[in-house]
Amino acid sequence: MNWFWISVGALGGLFILLGRSRRRLNQKDARATDGSAGKMTIQERVEQVLADDDIDAMAQLLESVDDPVIRDALFGQLVANHYRLRSDPAHRDAFYRYAGQHVREIPAALDALEKNEDGRPDRVDSFKMMAIAMAEDQRYEAAIKVCETAMSLGLEDGTKTGFEGRIARLKKKRDAGS
Repeated sequence: MNWFWISVGALGGLFILLGRSRRRLNQKDARATDGSAGKMTIQERVEQVLADDDIDAMAQLLESVDDPVIRDALFGQLVANHYRLRSDPAHRDAFYRYAGQHVREIPAALDALEKNEDGRPDRVDSFKMMAIAMAEDQRYEAAIKVCETAMSLGLEDGTKTGFEGRIARLKKKRDAGS
């Protein structure tokens, strides 16, 4: 019985991936045939690089974008991609660079979202990911500061215990290693 559900899940995942690939190919074909790639707005370019999940294009586009909301979207995706690949030292360095910059810039993005009436998010995953990576590197004090910064901005980390529980666990690890 379990094999049946595993097979159904695997087939469902395969269909989802194939559907995404087809949509991306169709979007690329449409841009190539109508010649609109050079006439895209910043918002359209951002949406495209985010949909393509192109890390290099995101990083390049980030350099030319000043809007804090758009920068937040680009940082969020860049940080998530490099976090996922953080076992590679180059990606770990890139993760820390982009996550650190995102954490520094997030207050401006939160303010802009409130002004635009887009709604302020309850969480920004860069804080949680940064705290986890820092804990892996045994940088407990820095991880605690990241959590405290997130709490001061009124953000949550999406877990039952929140940043408070994360700080308590980090302090326990720090004190055990002393």
